[in-house]
Amino acid sequence: MAISVNAVSGAYYGTYGGEYVGVTEDGYELEQTTYAEPIRGDNLGDAIQDEVYRGCDVFLNFVLIEYIQAAATSGGDDSTPIFHPHDDANGQLGKPGVLRGGFSADALALTQYSGDTTSVPDTLTLTKSVLASNFPVRMLLANRLKRIPMRMQAFPVLTAVGTAVSYTNISAGAWFTVT
Repeated sequence: MAISVNAVSGAYYGTYGGEYVGVTEDGYELEQTTYAEPIRGDNLGDAIQDEVYRGCDVFLNFVLIEYIQAAATSGGDDSTPIFHPHDDANGQLGKPGVLRGGFSADALALTQYSGDTTSVPDTLTLTKSVLASNFPVRMLLANRLKRIPMRMQAFPVLTAVGTAVSYTNISAGAWFTVT
């Protein structure tokens, strides 16, 4: 019996707030972490018998290699660059106390390059994303390529503005969309 490989590959380009973010060193990595509370009963010792779903975190990791392009990207209400979303200019204090998702989050959309690729999906959009908390953005100041490692966090977005999220309508929200 012949076995065929159904490998999928292909490059994507990214936009943040509708602005092209530049070339990445090695593409984009989607990371999803699910949280659950284990259910243990004395009937099976310490064996986990089931779990209660407690939510999920979604991140997108990548390394930008076009500093000037990344610095020009917009994000949030005051056109702040992608790698310092809480202030108007790099090195500034910012606005402590604001809600990150409402103030500086913006859409991060990945689209496959046209051509002969097997990229799936065609597009992936984190509708509401922002630089991940406690992630150190490091920029080398030297006569070498300025690489900017990035970790963007996606916040869940409700399908209807103002909809309250509860256990009965949790399906009304999503971290990202694919086409």
